Amino acid sequence: MNDLPPDCRNRRITKPGSMAVMPLNASIKAVLARLLGNAIAFVYHLWSASWSVDKAEIARLEELSAAGKGVILVFWHGKFLPLFALLEGQHAVVFTSEGFRGNVIARICQKFGYVPSILPPGGQGAAYRHMIRESRHGKTVAFATDGPLGPHRQAKPGAVQMASQLGFLILPVSVVSQPKRVMEKRWDKREWPHWGASVTLRIGDPIRIPAGMKGDAVRRWSAIVTRAIDANEHRK
Repeated sequence: MNDLPPDCRNRRITKPGSMAVMPLNASIKAVLARLLGNAIAFVYHLWSASWSVDKAEIARLEELSAAGKGVILVFWHGKFLPLFALLEGQHAVVFTSEGFRGNVIARICQKFGYVPSILPPGGQGAAYRHMIRESRHGKTVAFATDGPLGPHRQAKPGAVQMASQLGFLILPVSVVSQPKRVMEKRWDKREWPHWGASVTLRIGDPIRIPAGMKGDAVRRWSAIVTRAIDANEHRK
């Protein structure tokens, strides 16, 4: 290759439409994802700054983090919009899927002080192994535990399995907003606090999952987590 002219040595000569144009397309998509993520984060910051916020209970999370306790935050998918702002700066690991949408979410996470982690291809097994690796060393991890597609308000087993394997605490999290819009036709009944809404962060008591949970035991503990998230939201 060194016998090529200097301006050609690093070029890949291909026919139009060949696979060699993919890195350029990928680069453009990455830039677009970054720009879109920045724009959404900017609008989101303006929106959340209008709220009257009560997040005194965040002290529960901060005490556990200061003590070096690994924590898995669990909440319902429909609550993630206000929670994203209320938990800003907690440096929690947030897992997103591959692709353009996942890259946009990752950028928004960065702008709010979270640590985004893109799940690799290879199915649920590869994703779970990646999550375990990324969650070690006493980190805080955030889970919309009925996501990404439901069933609505039924905790899936992933958080329980991780907590059992890593020795992490599960911490139920929710938010109460008034006034708000609820998207009743969506599976997750997504909530949007109105501009100027009163928004309260709710953090429940930590749940310690026994080590070595499998099968029916995981399902039983997932049901306990489901009840704990709901009870945390509806307590007085």
